[in-house]
Amino acid sequence: MLKSNKVAPIPGGIKVLGVEFQAFMHPVIEQPVFSRSGVSRGLKIPRRSVADIMNSSEFKALRGGDSSVAEKLLTTVNSNAIFVVTQVDLVILVKLASDKEYPVAVAMQDASFAVILQESIDEALGIPRERKEYLDAGATAREKLEYLHSYDKVKQTTFDGGHGVQGLCQVNRQVSRL
Repeated sequence: MLKSNKVAPIPGGIKVLGVEFQAFMHPVIEQPVFSRSGVSRGLKIPRRSVADIMNSSEFKALRGGDSSVAEKLLTTVNSNAIFVVTQVDLVILVKLASDKEYPVAVAMQDASFAVILQESIDEALGIPRERKEYLDAGATAREKLEYLHSYDKVKQTTFDGGHGVQGLCQVNRQVSRL
């Protein structure tokens, strides 16, 4: 389904645990939605992989068996219509991308639990904190977890490839430049 009115992006996008997603206010459901390409950029996953995940039977099952054709929406940022990714779609996509060990998705899954746990503990104990404190802590946790997951994956690949300690030294040298 293609909407005829072009929608503008939400200024500043939507940041989730330090990952910025370009978002658009959907004119019919009046909720923020995302584009597949924007989700791809935010999660650092190839566009084709995002499409494959969203077309998978796992995705459709988690979405409740809805196998309807992906909705498109015209925007002011591109002459081509975007494929809409709803909030529910993004949650499912992050979960499935995490299962496939994409580092940003894994880190988002892990960090989100830590943030919710701390917020729940603080609420139970009556410890007042600003929402921003949780969001900042979550973004920091996600970045650390993403780095560790990426590093462990590269380290394992180095040893699996038979590059040994010399290969690991090259990885360490490359990482220390970041």
